[in-house]
Amino acid sequence: ETSLFSGVTTNPSLVAKQKRVGKGKGRFAYLELLSAVQKLMPPYKHLSVEVMTLDPVEMIEDARVLNSTLGPVAHNLHVKIPVLPETLGVITQLTDADIKVNATACMTAPQAYAAALAGANVVSFFFNRMVDYKSTFGSLDPRKQSLEEIRRFATMRARGGLTTQIICGSIRKAEDVLDCWEAGSDYVTASRAIAVSMVSHPKTLESVQGFQKDIDAWLA
Repeated sequence: ETSLFSGVTTNPSLVAKQKRVGKGKGRFAYLELLSAVQKLMPPYKHLSVEVMTLDPVEMIEDARVLNSTLGPVAHNLHVKIPVLPETLGVITQLTDADIKVNATACMTAPQAYAAALAGANVVSFFFNRMVDYKSTFGSLDPRKQSLEEIRRFATMRARGGLTTQIICGSIRKAEDVLDCWEAGSDYVTASRAIAVSMVSHPKTLESVQGFQKDIDAWLA
């Protein structure tokens, strides 16, 4: 555990790549795997898990099951609800039921702001998917425009007095992390390799190895 590690967020596609950890099937297998992930985490760290359906009514039931199964142990569980026109009401219903919501798959500031107004505790931007989309439509600077969407929401959030936090996912390199932080993101989801690259530098290693060589010679 390090101070860089604030929690874990996952989605059904990531889960589908993993081996089953128990004998359960269907939704039970999903819960078993998430429970196994949860046991590896320090207490009170953020854990975001996504519902297993696109049906709004079923989303509410999924969220309740996830919250009742994982919530008492996770302490800081957030249920991920995709931001769609038909799910804003779901976000409000879950928030009213004291279930924390991570509004996921945000691509624009208006999407994120609508989710925040609906009651989402967290909004998750998919940064490089935003870049890819803008690139497809011939944007002159898709990266800059995508970061501007995050900045816009951060500004709107502040002006509206909202406490909704920002997570940026779809991170592919260390530069993405820094740019998203600078744009106003509170957290990013990144691989261990990216996290290691952010705190590594050849001159740092060269310096400390030199210090060690000198002190070893003096101590001999």
